[in-house]
Amino acid sequence: MGLPSETRGAVPGLTGSRRERVLEAQVDELRISLAQTRRTSAGLAVRAAADPLTGLANRRAFHEALNGEVERAQRYGRALSVACVDIDGFKEVNDAYGHQVGDKVLIQVAEQLLAAARATDLVARLGGDEFAVVMPETTAEAAEVVVQRAHQLIRVDLASRGPGISVSIGICDLEHASNAQQLVRYADGALYWAKNHGSDAVWRYSPEAIDDLSDTERTAQLFRNQALGGLRALARAVDAKGHFSNLHSERVASLASRLAQALDWPADRAFALHETALIHDIGKLVLADALLLKPGRLTATEYDLVKSHAALGAQIASGVLNDEQTGWLRGHHERFDGAGYPDGLAGEEIPDGARLLALADSWDVMTSERPYASAVRPTEALEECRRCAGGQFFPELVDILTEQAFERTLRVFANEQSARDGNEMRIAGTPGPVFSLRCECGADDCAAQVNVPAAEYRTIRAHTRRFIVQPGHELPNHEQTLTTTALYSVVEKT
Repeated sequence: MGLPSETRGAVPGLTGSRRERVLEAQVDELRISLAQTRRTSAGLAVRAAADPLTGLANRRAFHEALNGEVERAQRYGRALSVACVDIDGFKEVNDAYGHQVGDKVLIQVAEQLLAAARATDLVARLGGDEFAVVMPETTAEAAEVVVQRAHQLIRVDLASRGPGISVSIGICDLEHASNAQQLVRYADGALYWAKNHGSDAVWRYSPEAIDDLSDTERTAQLFRNQALGGLRALARAVDAKGHFSNLHSERVASLASRLAQALDWPADRAFALHETALIHDIGKLVLADALLLKPGRLTATEYDLVKSHAALGAQIASGVLNDEQTGWLRGHHERFDGAGYPDGLAGEEIPDGARLLALADSWDVMTSERPYASAVRPTEALEECRRCAGGQFFPELVDILTEQAFERTLRVFANEQSARDGNEMRIAGTPGPVFSLRCECGADDCAAQVNVPAAEYRTIRAHTRRFIVQPGHELPNHEQTLTTTALYSVVEKT
């Protein structure tokens, strides 16, 4: 026999109103418990899709997202790109510094990939030192802009923290792939190609480039890449011996490449010069720190020891660089007038790449703080180059530095020097320190100053095609304004 309806579910000893309050409290507890269970489930789902070390999406989440993006892109005829990222020489970092430092490197690389990525991109860690980025609505050309920014951020931000770190990146878009698996495989093939060409590079997939190598050639290039990566690590160690030379080789490589481009060098030779410049001081490994860091003048014997580094560097690198590159490295201290070393070459006897390295190396030495000399401003360095044209330097190379087309490059170098020297100021209403820089609009008569928050400067400067200008300034052809703030605008060569 059933209970009367008014007593069903009743709590013994309670009146109707009190029973209702008790029941409401029990329902509230159930709701709270259910909400906590849902939050716990959601948290577990998030953790299951995240890499525990970096917090990025893990391999499973990456492939699930990529499959969905490929299906959507193919259905609506939209662009889609994938980049595969690998840390150069990561095993050597673990072996030399331990897994704790290795984990820190992985976290830092993840942070810079996230900093460069856009809101719609997915950054994932696939395992070990492998990362990937899914970029919806993005062609391979546009994807290269994104990953070049990440590449430079990692190079600049991590080069001065313990082991020097760089990454190699391969890109592919749906123009070349028919499904998600093929897209990743081709991006990984482009990454392999970047590794084979010296690492620390970004490559877009092309069938001709990726499929053109035999297995024997692939193996040979892999060995070369590993050896070159080791030399770069050693060269960074030379640069890191004193704060005054930190990133010296990177800056020399940057200027040498710009000079080569101004001379219309083919892209492959300009790349080979950049590759050589990154290890041009490798011979200094055999020199004592006390000699390299000596604040006073060197004795004749000490100077002879220092001069030996060019020939020693060529010897060390000869098994990795080709003959032309080895000649560039050996000759980067030769002089136009024949008074250089190690061979006393003069004029046209000096290899063309060595001439560019000599000028780029001297420029960075003059504009960087050294134990034996203070840094000079780029205008003073330019005047010194003019004075030494026809003696130390080839006159036509110095002429390039004085051309109007190179004015912007000199302004960029001046601004980079100012940032390196920590010339920071404070502006009311602006949080944190600010750099007061020269406008990089390209006009040779522009004297405008641009104030850029120090926290934002590095991100902007990491991209070699981006320039900081006064808001509203006219731009040369083939440039577009990316962002404008009250303090500055950022423009990019298109």
